[in-house]
Amino acid sequence: MQYRRDAQRGVLQVKVTNGGDRPVRVTHVRLDTPTFTAPVEADKDSLVGAGVSADLTVPLGEPACGPDGAARADGPHLVTLEVDGETVELPVGAEVLGPVAAERCAAAAVAVQVVLTVGGSWVDAGQVRGEPALRGTVVAAPRPGAPSLTVSVEGATTLFTVAEPAVADVPAGAPGPATLDVVLTVTRCDPHAVAEDKKGYLLPVRVAVDGAAPVLVEVAVPVPERAPLQQLVDRTCAP
Repeated sequence: MQYRRDAQRGVLQVKVTNGGDRPVRVTHVRLDTPTFTAPVEADKDSLVGAGVSADLTVPLGEPACGPDGAARADGPHLVTLEVDGETVELPVGAEVLGPVAAERCAAAAVAVQVVLTVGGSWVDAGQVRGEPALRGTVVAAPRPGAPSLTVSVEGATTLFTVAEPAVADVPAGAPGPATLDVVLTVTRCDPHAVAEDKKGYLLPVRVAVDGAAPVLVEVAVPVPERAPLQQLVDRTCAP
């Protein structure tokens, strides 16, 4: 499975349940799947109690993408565990693996055509619909030979809402990057959401390449540049 926080970290969870009557120790987990170019595996030292479930984190590798950019999903998917020195093999479905790989293949196809970054400065934008707002930029730099692109920033994260959708058309052979003005307000203030947030700083950018259906690419605000956004949360959510 993949929790909300896992996408940003580039990991999956292999959830195992000990149905026995004594604790067991898992020392290795390996995921063999055609959706990625190499097995996904990690050493562990996880004691799983009787009747208890545990999440075993494994890093994601590169997705196996076909010539058309689609993810491969055919073939068996297998988890191999080392449990108390014994090897245990378990089949798993593609319900999670397929969509995860498809998203990564789509984003990889976009990355071949354009480099997306969040600008380094945020300025006070006053208020939008009665809420404090910040203004920043998303920069779309087409790679040499890129076809025409349509780039839009719209929607919301768990922390921030794009108050005014921004759209830019980048023609084929554009001599330079396109800059989109982005105005953000705070999505929510409930303490649990703010404290547990893992994806709030991934801005939703959609890119349509040469007229194709748009692909969602989450573009991270660099960690050193997040202070103004955190201050926006503090100002908005102050009692």
